[in-house]
Amino acid sequence: MIYSDEDLSKSFIDYEVLDGMENYVGVKVVSTEITDIRGARLNDTYIVSVHDPMDNIAFDFPNESFESSVLLGNITNRRLSDAGFDTSAGTWLEAEVLSYTNNNYNNVDIYLSALYPTNLLFPNDWIIASDRVIDALSPELGSNYSFLIVFEETEQVEDMVKNNNLNSRHTTSVVSFFEAGIYQVESNLWSIVLTTGIIVVLLVYSIMSIEIQYHKPTIENLRGLGAKKRVIVGIFTMKSLMITITGGAMGIALGICVANGIVSVASLFGVNTIIIPLVDLRSIFLPLGLSMVSGLIGGLIPSLKASKILKAGDSQ
Repeated sequence: MIYSDEDLSKSFIDYEVLDGMENYVGVKVVSTEITDIRGARLNDTYIVSVHDPMDNIAFDFPNESFESSVLLGNITNRRLSDAGFDTSAGTWLEAEVLSYTNNNYNNVDIYLSALYPTNLLFPNDWIIASDRVIDALSPELGSNYSFLIVFEETEQVEDMVKNNNLNSRHTTSVVSFFEAGIYQVESNLWSIVLTTGIIVVLLVYSIMSIEIQYHKPTIENLRGLGAKKRVIVGIFTMKSLMITITGGAMGIALGICVANGIVSVASLFGVNTIIIPLVDLRSIFLPLGLSMVSGLIGGLIPSLKASKILKAGDSQ
């Protein structure tokens, strides 16, 4: 991340310093006051536009033909609601900013289109708009940017930062993550999830096979007391499910702790990250459900074998 001021709305990077560089994401930032016709007001709200010539972050701004439309972050949507705004899609609001060049207020009407994805590169307390909105609010920015995100630390980038007195910060994000795009990475993660499911099936199968062999005398006694096959299957299937549910819950808890721990520890070493681990119901119940299905498959086969064990003294 390359910038000139810690306050991104005051940061300024001249377009000419890019000198033909294409592998970057350029962001324009304006700090505005939002108002509506009912008199509701909200100060210090970032409206940004994103220029991504190489499609590094796989984000296409919708309704570009409708240049007044904007996307809200979840936090901004909540702030507006708390301030008394109607945040329904299709609502018109007004954004206003004091110009540094002529000391006058610039304003523009904006049209609420939708929420932008929570897994997007940027924070959830921004408003993403078209260049037209930014140009109306801050015409002095022109073709220039507030900050840049670059994906390769080349000599050109180092010289640009050094020669123009700019600041740079590394993030904990992986270069290939942005180059491949969020959705391509998501498909790769699904492959990992499916592979993990197969491994769980094999592990549960092995554990339950050993367990059944160890408890063979107990199974023979149960069969001798009149236990039906479905009872034996039910006992060991439930046991395999308990093993996978317990393991899945512990794995999810450990994963959440490790992910948040990495982000927290990174900041202690001066490494800033724009990726924040988020936990929702889908991220909990999806892996837990997968572990249960894998445990059911892995435990069912040994359970069926256990049901075929006869009572002591009977021939197979």
